[in-house]
Amino acid sequence: SVCQGCQADWVPVTYTSGNKGCECNTYGGYELSINTNRGADVDVYRCSPCANGTFHEPSRLRYDVDECDACPEPVDADASGPGLTSLSDCICDHNYVNTPVYFANGENGDDPVEVQDPGDADFTTYLCRCPAGHEPVFNSALNYDTCEPCEVGHYKPNAGNDRCMSCGEYFYTEP
Repeated sequence: SVCQGCQADWVPVTYTSGNKGCECNTYGGYELSINTNRGADVDVYRCSPCANGTFHEPSRLRYDVDECDACPEPVDADASGPGLTSLSDCICDHNYVNTPVYFANGENGDDPVEVQDPGDADFTTYLCRCPAGHEPVFNSALNYDTCEPCEVGHYKPNAGNDRCMSCGEYFYTEP
């Protein structure tokens, strides 16, 4: 008989009952999936790092299937991963930046509403948005929007996907 430890990507655990076992390493950007063995009596659980462009928040899982979540679009999949542990680790593409966005719960079951003050937020998520001083512009060669600097005479003070605003009469921006 040979003593064996947990297989790769699995971690040893001791349960409150005192029993010992192995669990998927979901503390570090891994997902737990199941492969059903045809003709076998046992399903095979697979623990693997999240693929590029996906993440998995650290959690405590037993044998519940739990897959990685997609990063927000447009994601730079080559730079985002593998094995990301947070939505905030995702890297956006095309000059977009991964920006915290704050939401308050809607009243009477309405959809959540975006709020500017983090103190007013019930929860936070991250979205790919154009940084301050940039706006989304359709790029016909790529067939999607890219974040481009505001034109001279225009500004945008905050990150978001809204358009740049005119400085107005007697005001200007530097090229």
